[in-house]
Amino acid sequence: MNLDGIEPDGEALNIVVLGPGFGESILVKSPKSPWVVIDSFFSAVTDDVPPLRFLKRGLYPPEFLFLSHRHEDHIGGAEALIDHYPDLKVVINDQLLPAQPRGATNFRQLQRAGRKNAALARIRDLKVRDSGRVLDLHQGENLACHDLEISALYPPRGHIAGKGKAGHPNDHSSPLRIRWKQCEIMLGSDLERKGWQAVHRWQKPARAVLFKVPHHSSKNAQSKEELECGHGILVTTPYTLGAECLPRLEDHEGLAFILGFGNAVHLTAIPYKLKGTHGRLLKRSRRQIRDKLIFSDRGVGRKGLKLKAPKEMTHGWIHYSFLEDGRIKSSIGSEGSYEIQAESGSRTSQGGSRPHQGRKSTKWR
Repeated sequence: MNLDGIEPDGEALNIVVLGPGFGESILVKSPKSPWVVIDSFFSAVTDDVPPLRFLKRGLYPPEFLFLSHRHEDHIGGAEALIDHYPDLKVVINDQLLPAQPRGATNFRQLQRAGRKNAALARIRDLKVRDSGRVLDLHQGENLACHDLEISALYPPRGHIAGKGKAGHPNDHSSPLRIRWKQCEIMLGSDLERKGWQAVHRWQKPARAVLFKVPHHSSKNAQSKEELECGHGILVTTPYTLGAECLPRLEDHEGLAFILGFGNAVHLTAIPYKLKGTHGRLLKRSRRQIRDKLIFSDRGVGRKGLKLKAPKEMTHGWIHYSFLEDGRIKSSIGSEGSYEIQAESGSRTSQGGSRPHQGRKSTKWR
């Protein structure tokens, strides 16, 4: 994953959204704070952990690693960060660590089960050996990192969701609200719609200058109440490793629903790499993208040709910087990042047309 071009602004709030299609990580930094990392993934393309590779370029180590839920595309790179930074504090909710799986009688066996379980085993071990490095954060609780205030919107402490004791990981995923001066951003994690209903029963939605759309813009994770509050920028990361790629581009799916409440959605990458699109501004409507793709049981093609496999994607990030009053200063995207525009007349009456407030410039590499 090529991270060239991400240059932090020392006088602004920096948000770096990494999402090449097989993982998600968000890094946040104010002028006074170190980097705060939300989720971390492993890249099979570059055989490393992209958030860690990016952080190694800086002078100051991160202070906190927030892990939203226990899916591999969100925690697969956590173990590397924990091991590399001996003072890094890991922030979780009490549902992240499930009961030890059957057949795994010790941490070594658990580690061999995959990167997700290796990360969980490392956190379990850390909690026993150095409990001060593992913190819990639940609904209504705040954590301060210099001039950043980080609030958890979900789940409540002791929460149990779905079938069985632990439920599906998405059901107890942790969305975060991060405040700096008058600037607030919202990170939706992978929380599904029922979880958002519980969040809104506890607290009414409030506008943020940036909203990281939950669960790769899948339809089941979208909340009308959340989108109606008029977030400034909507950004999502694709997921290309499942049976179906997200976000889906059909008229009745989540991306179309989201575009009913704003002018555009930023994608860190398209679900499949399209040829001949590098090095210039990529502004397309959802239908333009959809109509270039041919869906079949054998995969996805463009104009009858097979697209490159998701594992060949080597980019996938957008870097935003915001001023103290919440106005955007700049946004820069890597090659292959997209601004998916709403079609004229397609926005719903609830959403309306809302240009990005304070937006000065958008540059895409």
